[in-house]
Amino acid sequence: MSRSMDPLAFRGAEHHHTVNCASELSGHLTQVGHIGHAVFHPGRTQTPVARRFQENEIAGEVFVGRRAEVARVLADLAPDAGGRVSVIAGMGGVGKTALARRVAASAQEWFPGGVIWVDLPGDGEPVTAGPLVRAIGEQGGDFGRVLDDLADRGRAVLLVLDNVVTGVQARDLLPRRGPHRTLVTTRETPDLPHSRRLELPVLDPTASRTLLSQITGAQATNELASVCAGLPLALHIAAALLSDEPGLPAHELARQLLAAPGVEGYTAGERALAPVFDQSWQRLLRHSPEQARLLRLLCLVPEPEISTETAAHLANHTVDQVRVDLRSLRHAHLLQSTGLDRWSLHPLIRAHILTRAVPGLTSTHLHTAARRLIFYKRDDSRQARMGASPSRGESCGQGGPVQLGVGGRLHRGRE
Repeated sequence: MSRSMDPLAFRGAEHHHTVNCASELSGHLTQVGHIGHAVFHPGRTQTPVARRFQENEIAGEVFVGRRAEVARVLADLAPDAGGRVSVIAGMGGVGKTALARRVAASAQEWFPGGVIWVDLPGDGEPVTAGPLVRAIGEQGGDFGRVLDDLADRGRAVLLVLDNVVTGVQARDLLPRRGPHRTLVTTRETPDLPHSRRLELPVLDPTASRTLLSQITGAQATNELASVCAGLPLALHIAAALLSDEPGLPAHELARQLLAAPGVEGYTAGERALAPVFDQSWQRLLRHSPEQARLLRLLCLVPEPEISTETAAHLANHTVDQVRVDLRSLRHAHLLQSTGLDRWSLHPLIRAHILTRAVPGLTSTHLHTAARRLIFYKRDDSRQARMGASPSRGESCGQGGPVQLGVGGRLHRGRE
């Protein structure tokens, strides 16, 4: 706190009245119990960065392959639409903020009260609304009442809440009534009732090559687009590296990106892929260490798809138990669902997690898990050769047997 308060001053106090010091205090307030008749309530709030968004902010930005998504979100935010909250969700680096910026610029005419862009801290804690009030143009006052007053005057506002982590972080900022709309971006699955949700996918190969070509002014190669795996942030970084080194052939950059540890090669100045992935990874480690352990184990599987049964063998858990964790990883956008009890890891997520350690998960544990998987696949393949119905896990009958490689990672060998 910026003002010190002596807790002993409350001892034996006889006056039963409330003192509001909120306007003079800043910082975190932690509950220490009941002191006389002064009660400190638990929880802490963060201060977001809020500003008025201007349409010219997107001038010069390269934005491709998202026409359908822009139209979908605009339809959700339209004045005659039924919903008030639209959510753009997806993995880190997939372009959620870029899509929100494009939508905000296109929707400005619907919101005479302005578009207020709010950068939220990534810890998921509740935030104070003061910066939003000031960004709207008011010097102070209750945020809800300010919005209600704007609604009564027909001055609709679009709030863009960028990087929401939890529902509690955003709920108190949502307009209560009137023509206001809220656009949320998130890499999690926050609890926001009555919201309309768009899951943002990676770009297809054609859009990936187009993005590279528009930035570099040269014909993009399939190899470079492929190693970026449709992730817009990776594509932007690759394009920046090519532009910075005109003599570097695109196919050689693709080779370098693959050869670098994890995703460390995807770095151009202040733009880097690893810190973006680490934000999700570190949160997973703090809040769900068992799911972090499972995610690290899933990286051992060489196939692009993973069955729930395969994951259960890796983790040495029951299918029903591991399915719960797989769904949680999908809700954190660290895993994708490709069908009933089928899952996949984005290649760059896999490459990054392979370089990260999980407390308590040693190389011996990884080696043991890999051996469990090998025996499971051999048994599956044997049943298939004998004419029995294989289990739902991936068979190793195609491409040769699965073998244990250096560091416990599995790879395909030849018969």
